[in-house]
Amino acid sequence: MSLNVIKDYLFDFGKSYWNSDLMQEEFPGLISKNVLHTGKYGIGFFSIFMLSDNIKITTRKCTDALEDTHVLDFNNGLNNRPIIRAASREECLTLIDGGTIVELLLEPQIYKQLIKESRELPLSLHDLIVSAAPALDITISAKDYINSVDRIIPLDYWKTCDDEEFITYYMSLYQEEFVHFTEKYRGHAINAVRFMYDDNGEIIGRGWLTASAYMSSTPGLVLCNGLSESKLRHMSGFFLGKNLNAARDSCVLVATDEQLGRWSTEQFKIANQSLSKDKLLTMSGCIKIQNAKLRDFPFICCKERSYTIDEFVDLTKGLNQLRISDNFFLRRATDFDSLIIEDDIFFIDIHSYASLYFGSRASALIDIEDRYNNQPLSMVTDCLSEAWGIEREKLKDVANAKESYVKQTIAHNNGIKLDEYCYLFSRF
Repeated sequence: MSLNVIKDYLFDFGKSYWNSDLMQEEFPGLISKNVLHTGKYGIGFFSIFMLSDNIKITTRKCTDALEDTHVLDFNNGLNNRPIIRAASREECLTLIDGGTIVELLLEPQIYKQLIKESRELPLSLHDLIVSAAPALDITISAKDYINSVDRIIPLDYWKTCDDEEFITYYMSLYQEEFVHFTEKYRGHAINAVRFMYDDNGEIIGRGWLTASAYMSSTPGLVLCNGLSESKLRHMSGFFLGKNLNAARDSCVLVATDEQLGRWSTEQFKIANQSLSKDKLLTMSGCIKIQNAKLRDFPFICCKERSYTIDEFVDLTKGLNQLRISDNFFLRRATDFDSLIIEDDIFFIDIHSYASLYFGSRASALIDIEDRYNNQPLSMVTDCLSEAWGIEREKLKDVANAKESYVKQTIAHNNGIKLDEYCYLFSRF
């Protein structure tokens, strides 16, 4: 950084250097090159004082001479003015392109708060860095003096490592789950890992689809400028995103629906060859939100077998009525010793999630129409519309009506009726 940047922007809360007149003066033509930058609001630097009051910044602009290296010393956080001084000979940055080094002294209590131990495995400084910034486009050197461990994370490692190394690197973010990561599933993951590309062939993600949509299934990470900012359902791995606000607590994938669909369609085909029927049915709950284009993946089942879209359309052409219930009932089938399911009952993951994203941000990113369209029940109405020649909107009205989702007898066990909530669809 130049002295002007330090005085006019680094110290001025809420004032961003990027796209400023000074940036255009110091780096003419940079804006036209579409350089991606993390800074936007002029507040990010000040977050460092949440960790330490003792900070040292050594910096030299790329066009300045070696002796123009400057040092900023913060000895009491923001309580005192920082000291700006010329660097000593030992402190001068010798790199040809200059650069900036930020050093901070962590108090023991802060360090202990950051470096916590998980229930089964210790968390190192390297693990902490990877969890916060797993995909930076610079090389990271982590020196853990307490544990006497040095680790180097090469720039863009998540892109350049092989599939097995990628799985190990990604799973290091979920140490407790990694302990229970079976060799069988590890083999599936290694086989399923694929890059996600944009329309220009640039890498915008790497990972695989998972059978579970829950947080405990090692969720995928949305990365903004290399930093981990959000989590994804049904996806494991790293996927590039973009921020939506200054708090940087809400973001979306950079992938378009079509780009996501190309990647996920291949993922479903891979899963269809290696996962069990139960896992495939659970995974089918995200076919819509993944924008996958396929009709040969099992998404619904009855007491005897599961059906793909094409198979279900052919079957329902000969039916005048059917009922749809949640496949959670089937997961409890082992609780019964003489279970008989009625012939017109089919099971899907009715209560699957309507968004790829976790938490409140998921609700904010989709509207009511998308919420319905993204769930497996909409796949049922699509199939029935095709099989029965009924307008999709009429079937959708049935699916959305509260009186259509009622408790009915769907099975018997030793002569005892078993009631569950289900939807009734009728051709007439």
